Amino acid sequence: MTIYTVHLPPGESNGGTAAEMERARFIPERPSLFALVIPALWLLWHRLWYALAVYLLIGGIASLLARWTDSLAIGLLACLPALYLFLEGRQLLRGRLERQGWRFVGVVEAYSTNEADLRYFADTSEAVTEAMPAAPAWSPQAGPSAETRQEAPSIGIFGQ
Repeated sequence: MTIYTVHLPPGESNGGTAAEMERARFIPERPSLFALVIPALWLLWHRLWYALAVYLLIGGIASLLARWTDSLAIGLLACLPALYLFLEGRQLLRGRLERQGWRFVGVVEAYSTNEADLRYFADTSEAVTEAMPAAPAWSPQAGPSAETRQEAPSIGIFGQ
């Protein structure tokens, strides 16, 4: 399973409107193979312009040094920016969203982005339901008792 961070677009409300919820971004906390294989294209795809400029600058300097010195070590060092993007590229994407005003609102564990979407919004709808006053035990709207209700899976050692 993969951990996804959930980000809502900039807005005035704290809870998030329906339009904000539809535009929510789920960013996986995993390495990006695409960023390792074709880092410049990955940076262009995610519109990380400053990171692209730094990547091209480092790559250009490393290639010039490799040509002048004919050293294999310099050529291998030229691969370090791509390795960094492979491991930490998603963090650069989160930083860009934060600078644009997107709000970090939660963490979800799921197998895919679609499942993360479903799990996150199911948890938020449960939170809204729990905040509402409980129906009397004798009413037909009363839900299952605490003994029969299963707890949602938690993240981490102690859960959240």
